[in-house]
Amino acid sequence: MLANHSHGKGCVCVLRVFRTPKRHEVRQFEVETDLVGPVGASYTNQDNSKIVATDTQKNTIFLLSQKLNFERSSREDFAILIARHFVRKYPDAVHACTVKIAETVWERVQVAGAAHHHAFTKKGTFVGHAFVKAEGSRGNVTNVESGVNGLTVLKTTKYVCRRLVAAFDGQHSQLFHCTTGLHSRSSFGTSTPSCLK
Repeated sequence: MLANHSHGKGCVCVLRVFRTPKRHEVRQFEVETDLVGPVGASYTNQDNSKIVATDTQKNTIFLLSQKLNFERSSREDFAILIARHFVRKYPDAVHACTVKIAETVWERVQVAGAAHHHAFTKKGTFVGHAFVKAEGSRGNVTNVESGVNGLTVLKTTKYVCRRLVAAFDGQHSQLFHCTTGLHSRSSFGTSTPSCLK
């Protein structure tokens, strides 16, 4: 009997461009899947019938990305879509699916003080992330985590703050609560989400 067993596919790169007459939107994701199910027979009996091939996983991710649209294109939406698909599509083979997505965030180029409608630059040195887990044949989502990785913040004074609101990808904001201290204290930190450690 296997103590821990899973299989998946990593480094699946997806770039989607959503176009309207007025503007374009860009989403760039790197997707990793991890499928948990009864795969013991693949080790003991050379039976791969309960294994979802890595090529199948990769091509499924590409096809599911076509379901994203202008209004619903966040990394969280995409991760939920993927996780639910695998547990619903292969209920006998996949009992749980976790999906990790790293998003390269793009922002519009400023031209003559206005945002260009189809030119972008990479935003900062950080990467957005999402982590989703779905279980059971009904695709119950049991865990969703989201945030940024590699974001470095430096404050040179007034360390005491009740709220530092950051909307780094234009969709989601996160609250950082600083501890109490001296107003002249400096602070420095880099974010690393727990699910990516």
